[in-house]
Amino acid sequence: MSNDKTKLLLIFSVILASLLSNILSNPFIELENKGSINHDTTLAYALPDPSQNNTDIQSTVSIYKTNNSSSNVLALVQEGSALSNQGNYTRAISYFDKVLVIDPNNKDALYGKGDALIILGNYTQALDYLNKALAVDPNDKYILNEKGNALSFQGNDTQALQYYDKAISIDPGYKEALFDKADSLNRLGNYILRLYNTTIRL
Repeated sequence: MSNDKTKLLLIFSVILASLLSNILSNPFIELENKGSINHDTTLAYALPDPSQNNTDIQSTVSIYKTNNSSSNVLALVQEGSALSNQGNYTRAISYFDKVLVIDPNNKDALYGKGDALIILGNYTQALDYLNKALAVDPNDKYILNEKGNALSFQGNDTQALQYYDKAISIDPGYKEALFDKADSLNRLGNYILRLYNTTIRL
């Protein structure tokens, strides 16, 4: 009888471990089905695993619409930025898109998506998002410089210079804008001004 109890306990333990493993492997789905997500304290459950191929943006964003707190949006922006820094630009864009469904005028998400699109070679679409970001904040030196880069990659260095200059007027010591302006001047054949800008930068 003792052996039977031991066997039953062992079987029960295996079943319980299996059930717990399944729940913990996808807590977002389990908690959502049970209607027990606490939006303020279980944000980690609502964020998809970046290692998985999650493509349904609306399924996650619907969670946030009921509680559109700045901390939720910030977490999504930070995750998108982290993915961009890791070189995972397509996944980063999916996170920025989640933010933009919640807050279409979120400057950081607009800029982040524009930056990722430039790296992916989609300059025209990148300009759309950077223009929207500049509509929110026309004096953001990073966005101005990035718009200059998008224009430069399209072969429009003359127009790009205008945005590099705007960024430099806001921050005369902004090295990235000075570098990028020098590169555009170089492509335009203006080597004297290129040297001048490089000298200022140094």
